[in-house]
Amino acid sequence: MGADALRSRGLNLVHGEPVTERARAVKSAEKLALVRASMAVCDQACDAMRTVHEPGVTENALWAKLHEAKVR
Repeated sequence: MGADALRSRGLNLVHGEPVTERARAVKSAEKLALVRASMAVCDQACDAMRTVHEPGVTENALWAKLHEAKVR
């Protein structure tokens, strides 16, 4: 109904996915800085998992350590 209402007002609607995918392909300096920060957090979380990764540790405890580090 919403699309029909917009068309009735003279708007030409197109699929947004190609435009969105093209925009996602171009990374700004700010976006790259955020990706680097995210990767650093992931590395720290993996290191935290390694501290408890030993025989007998439960899968839940292992993943909890990962998530704890990411949230922190």
